[in-house]
Amino acid sequence: MGKKSKTPAVPKEGKDVQGLEGTGKWSSKKRKRLDKYITKKLQKDEKNTLMEKLNQSQFHHKLMVSSRSLGMPISDPSVPLFVDMNASTSTQTAPPVVSKVQLGTALKPGQGIGILPKRIKPNNKGKILSAKEILEKFRGVKNDDDSDDYSDSDLSDSEEDSEEDDDEDEEGSEEESSEDEEERIIHTNIDDLMEIDPSLKRPEDRPQFEADKPNTNVIQTTVDSSQQQKAFYINVQRTEKIQEVRQNLPVCGEEQTIMEKIRENPCIIVCGATGSGKTTQIPQFLFEAGYGHPDGENPGMVGITQPRRVAAVSTSVRVGEELGDMGKFVGYQIRYDTKVDKDTRIKFMTDGVLLREVSKDFLLQKYSVIILDEAHERTLNTDILIGVLSRSLKLRNKMAQEGKPGIKPLRLIIMSATLRVQDFVENQRLFEPTEIPPVINVEARQYPVVTHFSKRTELQDYVGEAFTKVGRIHQKLPKGGILVFLTGQNEIQQLVYKLKKVYGPKKKNFARDNFVENKDNQIGWEAEDYQNDAGNNKVIEEDAEEDVIYDSDLDDDEYEDEEDLMEELREEAKQNPTQTASKDQPLYVLPLYSLLPTQQQLKVFEPVPEGHRLCIVATNVAETSLTIPGIRYVVDCGRAKEKRYNIDTGITSYEVDWTSKASAEQRAGRAGRTGPGHSYRLYSSTVYNDYFPQFSDPEIFRTSIEGTILLMKAMNLDKVQNFPFPTPPPLSNIIRGENLLEYLGALKSKVKTITDIGKIMVQFPVNPRLGKMLSVGNQFGCLEYVIALVAAITCGDPFIKPDFVSNEDDEMDEDDEDRKQINSKAKRDYYRSLQLHGGKEPTSDLLRILNVIGAFEYEPESNQATFCENHCLRLKTLQEIRQLRRQLTHIIQIYFPSANISLNPKMSPPNAEQRVAIRQILLAGYLDQVAVRAKYLDPDLNLKGMRGEPYKIMWDSEIPSSGDSNLEKYVYLEDSSCLHGKKILPDIVVYSQLDKTSSGRVLMKGNTEIDSSWLTSVCSTLTKLSKPIVLPTGQKSLQSLISKVKSNTSSSDPTRIVSVTPYYGPKAWKLPDLKVLQELRKGKWEDKEIL
Repeated sequence: MGKKSKTPAVPKEGKDVQGLEGTGKWSSKKRKRLDKYITKKLQKDEKNTLMEKLNQSQFHHKLMVSSRSLGMPISDPSVPLFVDMNASTSTQTAPPVVSKVQLGTALKPGQGIGILPKRIKPNNKGKILSAKEILEKFRGVKNDDDSDDYSDSDLSDSEEDSEEDDDEDEEGSEEESSEDEEERIIHTNIDDLMEIDPSLKRPEDRPQFEADKPNTNVIQTTVDSSQQQKAFYINVQRTEKIQEVRQNLPVCGEEQTIMEKIRENPCIIVCGATGSGKTTQIPQFLFEAGYGHPDGENPGMVGITQPRRVAAVSTSVRVGEELGDMGKFVGYQIRYDTKVDKDTRIKFMTDGVLLREVSKDFLLQKYSVIILDEAHERTLNTDILIGVLSRSLKLRNKMAQEGKPGIKPLRLIIMSATLRVQDFVENQRLFEPTEIPPVINVEARQYPVVTHFSKRTELQDYVGEAFTKVGRIHQKLPKGGILVFLTGQNEIQQLVYKLKKVYGPKKKNFARDNFVENKDNQIGWEAEDYQNDAGNNKVIEEDAEEDVIYDSDLDDDEYEDEEDLMEELREEAKQNPTQTASKDQPLYVLPLYSLLPTQQQLKVFEPVPEGHRLCIVATNVAETSLTIPGIRYVVDCGRAKEKRYNIDTGITSYEVDWTSKASAEQRAGRAGRTGPGHSYRLYSSTVYNDYFPQFSDPEIFRTSIEGTILLMKAMNLDKVQNFPFPTPPPLSNIIRGENLLEYLGALKSKVKTITDIGKIMVQFPVNPRLGKMLSVGNQFGCLEYVIALVAAITCGDPFIKPDFVSNEDDEMDEDDEDRKQINSKAKRDYYRSLQLHGGKEPTSDLLRILNVIGAFEYEPESNQATFCENHCLRLKTLQEIRQLRRQLTHIIQIYFPSANISLNPKMSPPNAEQRVAIRQILLAGYLDQVAVRAKYLDPDLNLKGMRGEPYKIMWDSEIPSSGDSNLEKYVYLEDSSCLHGKKILPDIVVYSQLDKTSSGRVLMKGNTEIDSSWLTSVCSTLTKLSKPIVLPTGQKSLQSLISKVKSNTSSSDPTRIVSVTPYYGPKAWKLPDLKVLQELRKGKWEDKEIL
């Protein structure tokens, strides 16, 4: 049968058709068609009427909610949805109110919008309803549906949509006769059916709006004026260049989503890889929305934290540039520098700065939004901030809802460069199940990066493998910067030296054309070797297979893909000859690591000299903190040097280990910032899959936490184990931290609450040990010296230990000989400087640094760089020491004005009495880091085979095993210590740090010689005394001693002299007997003075 016509036919003449309420015979199908036609026509007219009213309304930002709420009860019954039949034709509509266009508008339920009628299904078997009855039914029905899509087509168009219903009717209504199917419907005027006054003007069809030309007539709400929130927007004028750059950032495409989530949720998480623009653009989104403006709804500043000072300063400068004339409202605050004033609206800072602020103002009332950037790095300060802000956020928002004066809601944004957010969203201590923050994933602006694994993994000489790989890239691949990741300063300097030597601009024939394998089976530069083994490193020596891990899972397809890739690169080079790497083009090699002076660090951002290829050799500092332009090739050694801290022993070690998979992906992503790139991994896929952890351990597992515990105690968070850490530390670490604070006198012994001296210690932004030294340092005029020492310990050793050349190479060319002579001279200069500043009778390595600080400050500023170079000193460290001295002095002037201290750069050297007092103050801070000479504890100890004089520490039972029983039991003085060269080594020393070398020896750094009698008087919390033995008073020496003591006191109480044996530390070290003068007070003998 042919398909039915969609055009309704005119009924035959003579048929009884009396309208909708007539008694003519109708089939169910025709009834359904007519009812549907009427329904759709009504909806079309209602929509046109509604759109006309919407065009005459005004916008309100509270209407920005989901369309799911459409159909809620109307707030203004004076605006009906349907036309009133009895309305006067002279009713005039108020002129529309035109307001400024605001992007991102939407509708809010209950603000002047009527109820949409529920769609009535036609009654197939009942009587046919008239248009009036349908209209009455519509007016009495509530909408139960979220939303319906209605068609605006006429009756002929509606038949196509109803064919499915027709099929159902045909299946279920066999009783219909063919006569019914042949009947036709009279095309009746819809106005007559609806009984509408013909004098009313019909609404026009709905106008079409272009996306790029939004309608200027927006909705006018009828909400109560007391509940309205003023729309606020700041217009920022940017240059075309900046606008073009911003448009290419992925985060700008998510601006509306991010701002809606910020407005709807107290906390959100934004995940976006490095380069997505989240760090620079989200603060600008908030700024443009009125956050931070004094006249806006959220007048508090927008605070952004960074884990590094360089990132905080550079990011603030960039955001200020992008804001143009508004850049004056952007500031930053780091440890030694502040550029914040009363007009600042966006403030960048380090996480430590915000942590100090939240300890003084738990609600952070001067902020409206806090952004925690780089949360994936899981630094200790960031983890603590997340825990604290999860509580202050809830408290402040609750106070704002209660209408507390001056309290506005606070928003928290956690930003991460990886999807490592499970510790945040799945931690019920942080966020309750009903308060889990939404996660917004922003795609990175990333070009495709091809990752190449090596066939074999070199476990020893990976620096040599990196050198080989860089050489191949430089000679065979098209132009583009090379970024090499190594583990530390020494490795970087070694590779930079080799690259400059072979490929530097001074080498004319550095290419070594047609260089082939030599007798040692070194890999050559032959093209066929490179084609067959591109991206798959071999070991340098054939017989070194036991030292490597072979990647047995590497498929042949990978080799084919690699060959195809190389073929593509060669074709690209032929098509673009200017992009081809020239053999005569030198490498522009630059190092990059944290201890490098700032001026040299900034060289990586400067333009590359013409005709050179950029090659940067860096540590993991280049993973996320810095974005280096022009990088196309990444060479990843797959390792990182991390600081490991043993909580049990206090031993610090820097160990090289495999990095995490997340870090490896971050490194590879550096090659795809400006164009397609390639990442060459100097390890196999098997090593990557089997040995690389998914993420690195949080810093809270790798560092001491006593400072964090003290800060929490100062904030009245007494039960630290209940604190909502994103990743809680082991309970044993918390207990050890509390015990140390108790030794220092910062916590009470039983209740573990903060003491008065603990409240003083927490004011200083340094380790609690150093805070204790500052709190007791105002004795004998030693405070300025103690401030300098605390600054030096915090900033690090200013002496530069030269990198010595190995003598293992049998063959050395002239450059190697010259370098060896230079380093030999540097070695002599280094030890000469140590001896010069140590003094004639050295007693402390830290006093030697104090001498260096004084000598540096006495030098004219123009000569300070030369002074540091001649004395093997690091200028950057000494400048940081000066800045920290200034900061600590300022804190003491504010909180302890009675100290009467001022910064005196050119301080005079301490006298003999002050030097003794300084050593005792050092003991007060490091009272649990005492080492005793092993021979002093055990005179019969056999020292045969030991290299150096061994010492025992208080916690040596936890020293890790290294295969040598002597190394497991003892520690040693560092070779560069001023105490190491003394003929008679001190019996007892206090150290500031324990470092474990690669050979397994544990060395003491920052050593200070102390007297055994000081342990009893200065470190009473760790000292126990035996029962006193009364000495006979008949001895002339004792009688004269008693007379001498009484002559200095006016007390008339009976006295006696007793002998006691002190025991120190957890192992109860027996110290020399002491004579103590006691007085009888209220029937009890009390210690008065140690004689």
